[in-house]
Amino acid sequence: TKFHDYEKQSSFLKAALSTTDHIWTFPVILQGIGSLDTFMCLIGIDKPHDAAIDSGPLNKNASDLMLGINVLKACAKRCVCPTDPVIAHKGNFIHPLSDSFGCTFYRNPAAQYILLIIDKIIHIISILNELHDPVYQEKIHPSYQRILDLTDADKTILLGIPVVENSHPKTPSDHMRFYLHNMYDSCLQILGSSVENLGIDFYMIPELPALLKGKILHKVEYMPALKLRSLIHILSLYFEQ
Repeated sequence: TKFHDYEKQSSFLKAALSTTDHIWTFPVILQGIGSLDTFMCLIGIDKPHDAAIDSGPLNKNASDLMLGINVLKACAKRCVCPTDPVIAHKGNFIHPLSDSFGCTFYRNPAAQYILLIIDKIIHIISILNELHDPVYQEKIHPSYQRILDLTDADKTILLGIPVVENSHPKTPSDHMRFYLHNMYDSCLQILGSSVENLGIDFYMIPELPALLKGKILHKVEYMPALKLRSLIHILSLYFEQ
């Protein structure tokens, strides 16, 4: 946001996030992201796609979860503190803990909202990691068996050629593959932007090192190298701060 006033940015973010606040407290969503088993049930990959029930390639709960993630990603990526110390001080961006530590910290107005949900985002990353475990791959319905394959965009990136939009009709399995790919990428972007933009508030998350190690690195031994590349990038940001 371009207005350099902490209170105004906070009010703007509160209004923007109010449209999706209910998603993160909805019992069906909370239960659905509680474990991989319930997550598979939430997005519907443990059974065949039923066009008579789902009006689109995804059910409503799966769509709502992605909406909540995308709105949070936009806030995490776009809301930053002013780089000019004078403007930051004038706009009330100086963190109250600055005096205690004897140095200047800035506070990001998005921190108070993102940190309420960041544990859920990290847990979703862990769930998506675990989906690569062969034990759980056997639980995926046969009609969705290819959802963990590389997307066409991934393949073209690996080959170093331009991405060409595929105009062929996509099956529910294709849609689900893109859904999971985008969800994983978006969750990593939220985490990465939080590391870069939330400052001291992010590093005050209780038991942060253990949380990152236990969740972000969960089941990485089963993951393809391309997915690991994104994980390594996020972790490198964390340790470089």
